[in-house]
Amino acid sequence: TSLLLLTEIMTSLTEKKREALVRYLAGLVEMLSPFFIPGQKLPTIPTSPSECNKIVIGGGTSFYSQVPREIIREIDGSHVMLSVNELINTLMAIGTDLDFLVGENGKRNTSGINGTLAADVILDRLKDKVSRHGGDPEKTLYGIIIIWSDGFVTSWVKQKDNSCWTCTATICPHEGVKNSCNTHTVALGLSKYDHTHTMSSILREIEQLENGVLRFWTASGKHRLVNTSFAVIAIAGDK
Repeated sequence: TSLLLLTEIMTSLTEKKREALVRYLAGLVEMLSPFFIPGQKLPTIPTSPSECNKIVIGGGTSFYSQVPREIIREIDGSHVMLSVNELINTLMAIGTDLDFLVGENGKRNTSGINGTLAADVILDRLKDKVSRHGGDPEKTLYGIIIIWSDGFVTSWVKQKDNSCWTCTATICPHEGVKNSCNTHTVALGLSKYDHTHTMSSILREIEQLENGVLRFWTASGKHRLVNTSFAVIAIAGDK
């Protein structure tokens, strides 16, 4: 827990302030050293910037690199995007309340968009895909995704050449509820660029999720592995 807290603090600081924090840790260790029991193994406490980078936030073996998270990637030289698959992994791992089309109880959810004819068609397709890829369609959680894209101006008084484009994914939304738990930005770029390749990449990845993906889920305080299948039900955008 302490290492996770130190990682959170370090990632929010500038390099200069990181060095100040490390100097503080070094002084703390020096002050407390007379009270340590001889021969007792102590936790590693970074006391220099290089040690802190190695242990906490730098390199492939650092604590930060081991924390599950979505990796932001550059695509086509003009956009950045993150994996929808990794996003769903994170949401389910932290126990986000998702309104599945079919949940663990095996019952068909007909609330909101889940009760539409389009959802019926999607569910039949997903069950078929899961079965064809070796999964049990009756022991799979099925969810829908809404993709939305739009442009926006980053500064109203400096509009020239600063218009941006964003794409969001809403995962298993509850009827009538809009919050940051289910809707996340998955791509960004300048409005002047062509977004076709980025959108295609997002949709191709989600298409693979239809086949079934085993995920770690912690909803309701229970830890378990569940098979999941997700599909896009709607793509929206503003003009």
